[in-house]
Amino acid sequence: MAHVITGIDVGTYAVKFVCIETGFRKAKVQAAFEQLVAAGPEPLEERQTAAVRAGLSQIHHEMTCYAALPGDRLAVRRLLFPIADARKVEAAIPFELEGEIVSPLEEVVFDYEFLPRLQGVGEKERGSRILAVAAAKQDVASALEFWKTTGVQPKSLYASSLIYRFIEPLAPVPAPVATDDTTVTPLEPIAALPTLQLLIDLGAARTNLVVLEAGRPVYARTVLRGGNELTAALAKAFNATMEQAEEAKRTRGGLAHAGFVPGDAIESRMGEVLRAAVVPLVRDIRQTLTSFRSAFGRDVERMTVVGGGAQQRGLVEALGEELGLERTPLEIDRGSLQVDANDVPLDGRFALAEALAWAGARGSRHIDLRKGPFAYKASFSVLRQRGLHLAALAAAILLSVIIDGSMAYSKLHKESTKLEAELERATTELFGRPDTDAESVARLLKRGFREEMPPIPPLTAYDIMNEVSRRAPAREKIKLDILQLDIRPKKIFIKGTIDSVASVDEMVTAFKEIDCFEEIQKGAITEVSNGEKQFSLNIKSSCP
Repeated sequence: MAHVITGIDVGTYAVKFVCIETGFRKAKVQAAFEQLVAAGPEPLEERQTAAVRAGLSQIHHEMTCYAALPGDRLAVRRLLFPIADARKVEAAIPFELEGEIVSPLEEVVFDYEFLPRLQGVGEKERGSRILAVAAAKQDVASALEFWKTTGVQPKSLYASSLIYRFIEPLAPVPAPVATDDTTVTPLEPIAALPTLQLLIDLGAARTNLVVLEAGRPVYARTVLRGGNELTAALAKAFNATMEQAEEAKRTRGGLAHAGFVPGDAIESRMGEVLRAAVVPLVRDIRQTLTSFRSAFGRDVERMTVVGGGAQQRGLVEALGEELGLERTPLEIDRGSLQVDANDVPLDGRFALAEALAWAGARGSRHIDLRKGPFAYKASFSVLRQRGLHLAALAAAILLSVIIDGSMAYSKLHKESTKLEAELERATTELFGRPDTDAESVARLLKRGFREEMPPIPPLTAYDIMNEVSRRAPAREKIKLDILQLDIRPKKIFIKGTIDSVASVDEMVTAFKEIDCFEEIQKGAITEVSNGEKQFSLNIKSSCP
C-alpha cells in the first residue's frame, strides 16, 4: 500500500510542501506547492501557522510529515578523533562536544553522524571525523509546540543545513560501523578526492551555506541574510514600502552582471541597487569558504544556488562573478527507490522541502533532534477516525475464518466416517469381526505377523555358505581346498584338505565368529599326498 511522505519548509515569505508517494522500492513526487505567508501586523509565527494550515488543507490524504530546525538555531561542530573504533568514538562524543559549545550538555539536544575519512591537509591519516549538531532544548520544544498548533507532528526534526543529499560521480565512503570485534577496521583514505561543491540555499530571511563532498554535507553555516535585504535596499533607494519593493523586485528587478540588459533607466538603477545589496551576503560566503579551507585544507570549486532567492533574475550570475566558482546543477539522492519515469526535477525553491521529503522516503539515518523527551510518538488518530471501518473489516475477517473452519470441519467429518467404514470392512475380513479401535487393530496386526507366521531364520543356507567363504583364512596365508560342504537344519559338515594342522585351528577360530555357529568339533586329521592334511568339521548351528 502506498504511503505519502511530506517535507515542509517553513519560511518567512512562503511555506513549501513536497509530497512523495512511496511504495515497494519505488516512489514518485505526488505534489509540490507553496503557500505564501500573509503580510500583516500579526506576529510572524501566527502568520506561518496559518500558512501551514492552509497548505495542509490542500493535502487530501493521510501522510507522514518531516520538518527541520532552522540553521541559525543549531551549533554545528566538526570533531576529529584519532581512533576508528566506532564504539569508543561514540562514547567520547558528548565530552568532546561539551567543550565546543557554549551551553551545558544538559540544556541541549545533540546528534551526530560519521563522515568519510579524507587524507587532506591537517587531517590525521587514521581516525574518525564526526559532524555533530546541538540545539537548545528550549528551541526544540518551541519548534514542536509550533507544529502542534498547526495540527501535525513531524516524525523527525532534522538539521536544516545538513539534510541535503545529492548524487555525485564519486559515492560517499561508508562511515565506520561497530562490529562484534573490539576494533573497527579504519577506512582507507580516498585515493581521488571528490570535488567540493558549495550549496547556497537562499531564502527570504536566512541562507544555508553547505559544502558538499560527494553530494553529502561536510560543513555548514547559516547566515541571517536573504531576499529580505534586497527588498529593503530597493525600498530605501526608491522610497517605497516593503510590499511595493517586493513586487518590483519580483516583476522588474534584476542584479547587474556582465550579461545584464536593463529595459530602462529604472531597471538599470534597480540592478545597481540589488548588486550592492548582495555584497554583505557575498562577504559572508567568502568568510565561510575561508573557514572551510582553514579546517579542511581544500578549496571549493563549484557552486549551486537554490531556494526562493535563487529565482531572482541575475542573482546566480552575480554570485558566480563575485565568487569565481563554476555553476553546476545537482540531482537529489533518492537512495534505492525507483523513481517514476514521468517525474521531472522540481524548481530550486523547493530544495529544502524536497530534501526533507526524500530523507523520510529513503528511511536512512540522518541527524534528528527528536531525541530523548522529544522523541516521536506515533499518533493513533487515524485508527480512531477509521475505527468503524476497521471494526467492520475485523468482523468480516472473523466471519470468513468461522465459515472456512466450519467447511473444513464438515469435510474432515465426512472423510472420518468414510475411513471408519473402510476400517470396519477390512477388520471383518482379517479378524472375522469389525473393530474401529486403532490401538486394538495395531495390536492384532503385530500379533498376527509375529506369532502366527513361521519365523524367518537369521541366516539361510546360502548365507551360511557365503559366511564360510568370507570367514575362511585368505589364500595368501593357508592352502585350503573344501571338498564337501553339507548344510542341513541345525547341522553343518565341512570336509577338505589343508596345508597344516595349525591352519585347521586358525580356520576353526575364524568360523566361531559366525553368529549361527554354536559348537565346532574337529574330526580326524590325516595326511594325504604332497604333505597336505585332510580334515573334517562337524558344526552345531542355530540356523537355518
